Amino acid sequence: RIAAPVVLVSGNQSEIAGRMKDTAEQQAERKGAFRDRREIDLDDCGHMMHHDQPEKLARLLEEFFAT
Repeated sequence: RIAAPVVLVSGNQSEIAGRMKDTAEQQAERKGAFRDRREIDLDDCGHMMHHDQPEKLARLLEEFFAT
């Protein structure tokens, strides 16, 4: 179990989730390992969010690390 705060950022146009063979239970178990997690979906980007929305991603990460 990871007790440190974690931010999980995903691109809403990413195809990675569809390619993964994990069941919903496996995904929930993986996410459940993070006690203090925050999930964010970025609009208008795929898996390469640092290329698709670099400013938005940087702003989210700066806000997360500032807390």
